[in-house]
Amino acid sequence: MTALPAGESLATDPRWSLQLFGSWRLSRAGAVHAMRTREQRLVALLALQGVRRRSYVAGVLWPESTETHAGANLRAATCRVDQIAPGLLLHDRRDLSLSTTLQVDVHDFVDCVWCISAAQQPSPATGCDTATCLPLLLRGDLLPGWYDDWVIYERARLQQLRVQALEVTAARLIERGDTAAALIAASEAVAIEPLRESAQRVLIRVHLHDGNYHAALRDYHAFQSRIQRELGIAPSGQIQALMRPILHRRHATASRARI
Repeated sequence: MTALPAGESLATDPRWSLQLFGSWRLSRAGAVHAMRTREQRLVALLALQGVRRRSYVAGVLWPESTETHAGANLRAATCRVDQIAPGLLLHDRRDLSLSTTLQVDVHDFVDCVWCISAAQQPSPATGCDTATCLPLLLRGDLLPGWYDDWVIYERARLQQLRVQALEVTAARLIERGDTAAALIAASEAVAIEPLRESAQRVLIRVHLHDGNYHAALRDYHAFQSRIQRELGIAPSGQIQALMRPILHRRHATASRARI
C-alpha cells in the first residue's frame, strides 16, 4: 500500500483534513487541494465507508459502466489522487482506503453524536461537553448537490443522528439553564424534521423554561395544525400535558375577561 515516506510523522507532516458537510474540501496545513469530481467522489466514498475492495468501489462509482471501463476509471482516479495528495490514498491490487491520519468532519460528527448519546453527564474533560459538540451538530448537509445513491443514504442516516443528538443536547442545555443555546439546538431539530414531535416538545420546553409562554403557544398551535393537515392526527398526550398548565391559564384569563 501507498504510505507516508519513511521518516515523516504528524509532527513534521501536518495531516490532511477533509470536509464533507456543506461542501467537499480537502486541505493540509491551511492549503486547499482541488480535485475534479471523479477524484472527489472516490475520496468521499472511502471517507464514509472505510476500506473497500477495488471491484466494489468501481461498481459503486461507475454503476452504468462495464467492469472494464469502471476499472479503468478507478485506476485513473487513483493515479490522479496520488499526484495531487501523496499519502492520502492507500491502495494495493485488492483494496483501497484513506490514510489513518486523515481528519474527516463526518467522523468528528459521529464521534460527538455517540458521545452525547452515551454520556450521562457530559463534560469538557471527557470531550463530550454540549457546548463543544453543538457547533458540530449545526453543520450543513452532507455533500449537498450530490445525488448518488450512496450519498443520499448517508445523508439521510446522518440527518437522523443529527436530530436525535440535537434533542439530547437541547434538553441538557435546558438543565444547565443555557436557554439561548438550547433554543438554537431545538430550533434546528424542528427545522430538520418539522413533523417530529419529540423535537417539538423540547423546543416548547425551552420556551417554558425561559418564561416565553407566547412562543410556546405559537409553536404548539402551529405544530398541531401541521400534523393534523399532513398526517391527520392530533398531538400526543405528552405534548398536551406539557402545554396543559398554559392552556388552562389562558382559558381562565379569557373566562374572567368575559365576566
